[in-house]
Amino acid sequence: VWNARHLKHCRLVARRGDEVIGWVALGPYSGRVAYNGVAEVSVYIAERARSQGVGHALLDALIAESERHGIWTLQAGIFPENTISIALHTKCGFRQVGMRERLGKLNGAWRDVILLERRSATVGVEQVTGVFDVGAASTVGELLTAIEASLNNVDGVDGITLSLDAD
Repeated sequence: VWNARHLKHCRLVARRGDEVIGWVALGPYSGRVAYNGVAEVSVYIAERARSQGVGHALLDALIAESERHGIWTLQAGIFPENTISIALHTKCGFRQVGMRERLGKLNGAWRDVILLERRSATVGVEQVTGVFDVGAASTVGELLTAIEASLNNVDGVDGITLSLDAD
C-alpha cells in the first residue's frame, strides 16, 4: 500500500549505522496530467533523531531531488499543534497558504490541517510574454506603467524586459 501511494522517485532515508532515523517521500497530488509537477511531502524523523538537523537535511535533499524530476510545487498538510514540523517546512522555503477545517478524523476527533507549499524557483518557470492593452499610453513611461499593471497579479514575475517593434 505504501509503495502505491508514493512516487517511485524522491524517496530518501537517513541512517545512523544500520538504524533508520528518518525518511522523506513524495506522493502524487492528483492523477490528472495538469498536476504532474505537484507532489505531497511525507516526513518521518525518529524521536531519538529529532532536533539534530536530520529533518532539515532530508527535506533539503528532497527538494533538490524533486526539482531534478520536474516537480514545481511541493505541498504538506500538517496538524496545527505540530509546530516543529511547520517550522521545519518554513525553514526549507515552504509558506502557509491556508487551513483546511475538519479535514480529517483521528481517534474520533475532527482535525484541522495547515496547508503549506513550496514553489520551485527553477522548475515550471516560463518567460511571460504577451500583448498588453496599453489603452491611451502616449509615453514610454505610461506604457511601462500599463504593462506593470497587467503583470501585477502574475505569480513569479520579478521584472520586465521591454522590446518595441517598429510595427
